[in-house]
Amino acid sequence: MNAPVPWLEKLSHGLRQHWRRWTFNRWLLSKRNDASLARTVNLRHSYKLIDQLRSCARSTNGHCIGVMIGGVQTDAHFHTNQTHDNAVDDDFCWDCNMHVRPCTHRKLSCPSCPFLARIGWNARGPNLPILHQLSEVRAAAAKERERRMKTKVSSASADAGADAG
Repeated sequence: MNAPVPWLEKLSHGLRQHWRRWTFNRWLLSKRNDASLARTVNLRHSYKLIDQLRSCARSTNGHCIGVMIGGVQTDAHFHTNQTHDNAVDDDFCWDCNMHVRPCTHRKLSCPSCPFLARIGWNARGPNLPILHQLSEVRAAAAKERERRMKTKVSSASADAGADAG
Protein backbone atom coordinates (compact mmCIF):
# COMPACT_ATOMS: atom_id res chain seq x y z
CA MET A 1 0.00 0.00 0.00
CA ASN A 2 2.89 2.40 0.61
CA ALA A 3 4.47 2.01 -2.84
CA PRO A 4 2.35 4.63 -4.72
CA VAL A 5 3.02 7.45 -2.24
CA PRO A 6 6.54 8.41 -3.47
CA TRP A 7 5.29 8.19 -7.05
CA LEU A 8 2.31 10.42 -6.25
CA GLU A 9 4.52 12.93 -4.45
CA LYS A 10 6.79 13.15 -7.48
CA LEU A 11 3.80 13.53 -9.80
CA SER A 12 2.29 16.22 -7.55
CA HIS A 13 5.59 18.11 -7.50
CA GLY A 14 5.81 17.90 -11.30
CA LEU A 15 2.28 19.26 -11.68
CA ARG A 16 2.97 22.14 -9.29
CA GLN A 17 6.20 23.00 -11.14
CA HIS A 18 4.38 22.91 -14.46
CA TRP A 19 1.65 25.19 -13.06
CA ARG A 20 4.28 27.63 -11.75
CA ARG A 21 5.99 27.76 -15.13
CA TRP A 22 2.64 28.21 -16.89
CA THR A 23 1.73 31.04 -14.48
CA PHE A 24 5.13 32.66 -15.03
CA ASN A 25 4.55 32.51 -18.81
CA ARG A 26 1.10 34.08 -18.43
CA TRP A 27 2.60 36.92 -16.41
CA LEU A 28 5.44 37.36 -18.93
CA LEU A 29 2.92 37.73 -21.77
CA SER A 30 0.64 40.08 -19.83
CA LYS A 31 0.29 43.84 -20.32
CA ARG A 32 1.73 44.65 -16.88
CA ASN A 33 4.55 47.22 -16.80
CA ASP A 34 6.89 44.80 -15.04
CA ALA A 35 6.20 42.03 -17.58
CA SER A 36 6.81 44.45 -20.44
CA LEU A 37 10.11 45.42 -18.84
CA ALA A 38 10.99 41.73 -18.41
CA ARG A 39 10.41 41.19 -22.13
CA THR A 40 12.65 44.14 -23.04
CA VAL A 41 15.56 42.53 -21.15
CA ASN A 42 14.69 39.18 -22.75
CA LEU A 43 13.95 37.46 -19.42
CA ARG A 44 13.63 33.70 -19.75
CA HIS A 45 12.40 31.52 -16.96
CA SER A 46 13.63 28.19 -15.74
CA TYR A 47 12.62 25.82 -13.00
CA LYS A 48 15.78 26.89 -11.15
CA LEU A 49 14.73 30.56 -11.29
CA ILE A 50 11.22 29.76 -10.13
CA ASP A 51 12.61 27.71 -7.21
CA GLN A 52 14.98 30.54 -6.25
CA LEU A 53 12.12 33.07 -6.28
CA ARG A 54 9.89 30.79 -4.21
CA SER A 55 12.66 30.16 -1.69
CA CYS A 56 13.36 33.87 -1.37
CA ALA A 57 9.66 34.71 -0.96
CA ARG A 58 9.30 32.10 1.81
CA SER A 59 12.17 33.58 3.79
CA THR A 60 11.49 37.30 3.53
CA ASN A 61 8.96 39.93 4.61
CA GLY A 62 5.86 41.28 2.92
CA HIS A 63 7.55 44.37 1.51
CA CYS A 64 10.18 42.21 -0.22
CA ILE A 65 7.44 40.04 -1.68
CA GLY A 66 5.59 43.18 -2.74
CA VAL A 67 8.67 44.37 -4.63
CA MET A 68 9.25 40.93 -6.17
CA ILE A 69 5.74 40.88 -7.62
CA GLY A 70 5.79 44.45 -8.89
CA GLY A 71 3.95 46.01 -5.97
CA VAL A 72 5.95 49.21 -5.61
CA GLN A 73 3.37 51.97 -5.46
CA THR A 74 4.25 55.62 -5.72
CA ASP A 75 1.87 58.44 -4.91
CA ALA A 76 1.16 58.67 -8.65
CA HIS A 77 -0.77 55.38 -8.32
CA PHE A 78 -3.24 57.09 -6.00
CA HIS A 79 -3.91 60.24 -8.02
CA THR A 80 -6.14 59.87 -11.06
CA ASN A 81 -5.01 63.19 -12.56
CA GLN A 82 -1.37 62.05 -12.78
CA THR A 83 0.06 59.90 -15.52
CA HIS A 84 2.13 56.95 -14.39
CA ASP A 85 4.91 55.06 -16.07
CA ASN A 86 8.06 53.12 -15.24
CA ALA A 87 10.08 56.33 -15.02
CA VAL A 88 8.05 57.36 -11.96
CA ASP A 89 8.92 54.09 -10.21
CA ASP A 90 12.59 54.36 -11.21
CA ASP A 91 12.73 57.87 -9.79
CA PHE A 92 10.95 56.77 -6.64
CA CYS A 93 13.16 53.73 -6.05
CA TRP A 94 16.55 55.14 -6.94
CA ASP A 95 16.78 58.92 -7.24
CA CYS A 96 14.06 61.05 -5.74
CA ASN A 97 14.36 62.17 -2.14
CA MET A 98 11.05 64.03 -2.06
CA HIS A 99 9.07 60.91 -1.11
CA VAL A 100 10.86 59.94 2.09
CA ARG A 101 13.02 62.53 3.86
CA PRO A 102 15.70 62.08 4.84
CA CYS A 103 16.19 59.02 2.68
CA THR A 104 18.53 56.70 4.51
CA HIS A 105 17.39 53.66 2.55
CA ARG A 106 19.04 54.31 -0.80
CA LYS A 107 22.61 53.15 -0.25
CA LEU A 108 23.23 51.12 -3.41
CA SER A 109 23.55 52.48 -6.91
CA CYS A 110 20.86 51.75 -9.46
CA PRO A 111 21.65 48.53 -11.36
CA SER A 112 22.16 48.79 -15.11
CA CYS A 113 19.41 46.21 -15.74
CA PRO A 114 16.08 48.10 -15.59
CA PHE A 115 14.16 44.97 -14.63
CA LEU A 116 16.49 44.22 -11.70
CA ALA A 117 16.25 47.88 -10.64
CA ARG A 118 12.45 47.65 -10.48
CA ILE A 119 11.78 44.11 -9.20
CA GLY A 120 14.93 43.10 -7.32
CA TRP A 121 15.54 39.93 -9.29
CA ASN A 122 16.47 38.83 -12.80
CA ALA A 123 17.25 35.63 -14.69
CA ARG A 124 20.02 34.83 -12.18
CA GLY A 125 17.54 34.95 -9.29
CA PRO A 126 16.95 37.40 -6.45
CA ASN A 127 19.58 40.03 -5.78
CA LEU A 128 19.14 40.28 -2.02
CA PRO A 129 20.95 43.59 -1.39
CA ILE A 130 18.92 45.32 -4.12
CA LEU A 131 15.71 43.59 -3.10
CA HIS A 132 16.14 44.60 0.53
CA GLN A 133 16.89 48.21 -0.40
CA LEU A 134 13.78 48.37 -2.60
CA SER A 135 11.68 46.84 0.17
CA GLU A 136 13.00 49.38 2.70
CA VAL A 137 12.10 52.25 0.36
CA ARG A 138 8.67 50.67 -0.17
CA ALA A 139 8.13 50.25 3.60
CA ALA A 140 9.21 53.83 4.34
CA ALA A 141 6.93 55.20 1.61
CA ALA A 142 3.98 53.18 2.95
CA LYS A 143 4.65 54.47 6.46
CA GLU A 144 4.84 58.06 5.19
CA ARG A 145 1.63 57.62 3.17
CA GLU A 146 -0.11 56.23 6.26
CA ARG A 147 1.13 59.19 8.34
CA ARG A 148 -0.21 61.65 5.75
CA MET A 149 -3.56 59.85 5.64
CA LYS A 150 -3.89 59.98 9.44
CA THR A 151 -3.02 63.67 9.40
CA LYS A 152 -5.60 64.28 6.68
CA VAL A 153 -8.29 62.34 8.59
CA SER A 154 -7.61 64.07 11.90
CA SER A 155 -7.54 67.46 10.13
CA ALA A 156 -10.88 66.70 8.47
CA SER A 157 -12.33 65.59 11.82
CA ALA A 158 -11.15 68.80 13.46
CA ASP A 159 -12.67 70.85 10.62
CA ALA A 160 -15.98 68.99 10.94
CA GLY A 161 -16.00 69.63 14.71
CA ALA A 162 -15.33 73.35 14.18
CA ASP A 163 -18.15 73.54 11.61
CA ALA A 164 -20.59 71.89 14.02
CA GLY A 165 -19.74 74.28 16.85
